[in-house]
This record gives sequence, C-alpha cells and structure tokens, in this order.
Amino acid sequence: AQRVSTSSFAASFTYTPSGTRNADGFTFTLQNSPAGVTALGSFAGHNGYAGIPNSVAVSFNIWTGRPVGVALVTGGTSPATAAYRSTGSVDLRSGVPIDVSLDYDGQTLRLTLRQGTATFTTSYEVNLPALVGPMGWVGFTGGTGGGGVIQTISNFRFAERPLTRFGSSVAALGDLVRTAEAVYPVGGGTRLGIGWSPTRPGIALDLRGLEAVIDYPARDMTITVQ
Repeated sequence: AQRVSTSSFAASFTYTPSGTRNADGFTFTLQNSPAGVTALGSFAGHNGYAGIPNSVAVSFNIWTGRPVGVALVTGGTSPATAAYRSTGSVDLRSGVPIDVSLDYDGQTLRLTLRQGTATFTTSYEVNLPALVGPMGWVGFTGGTGGGGVIQTISNFRFAERPLTRFGSSVAALGDLVRTAEAVYPVGGGTRLGIGWSPTRPGIALDLRGLEAVIDYPARDMTITVQ
C-alpha cells in the first residue's frame, strides 16, 4: 500500500486467479482508516474490505453464489451485499490474466478490463476526496471462506494526475491544450470500450458542457461547438 492523492489518478494492474478459483474475490481500495496501512476488513465474501471506514473500493467477485462481476462499495459496506455487474466476455474465474485499468478525473471513476481480445468497461460517479479525504492509502484486499483461490496482483502502477481548472477563459483553455503532451476528450462515457487506454500523460478535456454546433464544414471534417 502507498499513500496517494485522491483527486485524480490513473492505476493499472494484472489480476490472475489460480488454484480451485471457487471464492471469494478481492478489492482495489482507497482508504483513510485510522488504522492506516494495517487496516483489515472481514473475510469470505466481505473480500477483506467490510468494516474499513473512510474508504472506497472496486470489488471483484468470483463466487458463483452471487453474481460474478464488479461493484463499487463505499464506507466499509460489505461487498457481500453489493450489486455486482457482470463483466460479459471477460471471465473473472477463468484463470486467464486480466489487465485492469482505473482512471479517475475528479468526478468519474472509469474501469476497463481486458482479457485477450475481450474487453469490458464501466464507470462510477463518485467523489473520492469527500468519501476518503484528500489523501489516502491505495492497495488491495482479498477474502476466502469455505472455498478457496490464489489471487495474484502483478504489474501494479499508480500515477497521480493534478487537476487544472481554467474556468470560462478561452485563452487559458488554448494555452492548456497547446502545452499538453496529449489531449484526451472526455464525454458521457458511453464508448469507453472503443480503443485503448492512454499510454502517456496528458489532460482530460471535458466535453459535457458543450451545447451548440456553430459550424460544420463537411469538406474538411471539422466541427465548431460552444
């Protein structure tokens, strides 16, 4: 575990279950418990997370006694009662390694899973600084009960990304875009399964405030909006 800013970040890791792969699962957790790095939640379907205060976690469940999939849990609420969402063609129980990417822009936490050619994406609207605090411990928890599994987390990377707010100044926005190494347009999050995750640092340009088309010359395939 390491202590990090919760304002904006990109994280990635590889998840590989092995052994009998019966139960239960694990979580990617950000927490600010008084216990600090020694914080430990309940076992079995609680995935080692339940009971950790000032926290947010993405829980991965592989036990077939509840829906196999992913869920967002907060405040130490038990993952055993979470509303899990199926990950489709990405099979959490198969034993085939899964590349996991998490991207947080200060408002939306986007989760992407890749397993071979299969891809799954989802997103959660969550205020991490309000639930965890401006700083928190990032790491993983896991749990087993009557069943068992060996859960391996590898290739973990975490990068903080300070947010830049430019208000309504067009000039400030222009300067920001010109000096950025890369610009990533962010819309409503409905096409996250298309393409790959960013490979270099840059800025996320939020397009959700745009509401009118000013010009659309089809000859050069550009569009002007406000």
